[in-house]
Amino acid sequence: MASDVAAGSKDPAGLLVFREQFSSVTISDLLARCWATDFENSPPVRRVAAYKGQRHFSGLWWCASINRHVGFESWLERDHLIRLDFDATVKGIASQPLRITFPEPLPQTWHVPDYFVRRADGIGVVVDVRPDAKVKAEDQKVF
Repeated sequence: MASDVAAGSKDPAGLLVFREQFSSVTISDLLARCWATDFENSPPVRRVAAYKGQRHFSGLWWCASINRHVGFESWLERDHLIRLDFDATVKGIASQPLRITFPEPLPQTWHVPDYFVRRADGIGVVVDVRPDAKVKAEDQKVF
């Protein structure tokens, strides 16, 4: 459903740019008006890579709660995915469903979050899985 998200500097709330599921047409709208977009049904903006000799463990986890595979790119992501699958308040999960583009003054220009999670109460949560030791100072400025 969503492929690209741009947090624009023209509106303090941000601007979303995304594609509807099964459509190649790009849609732009204010962040505040996209709260009901079902990013949990979005295809990934980038595929989980798996190849011989890679340094990390990646793959697909069958989520019984949503009846489909969801990708992961590390043991830590897989562990979080398993926990989300067993969480009764989670009704939807998507791996790397959107791209966030940041305004110019920030050190990072774009980011693809690990997961988008839809809770039973309708709230959407963007999840980034990273060990505390790997969170750099410039990442803390952005997030």
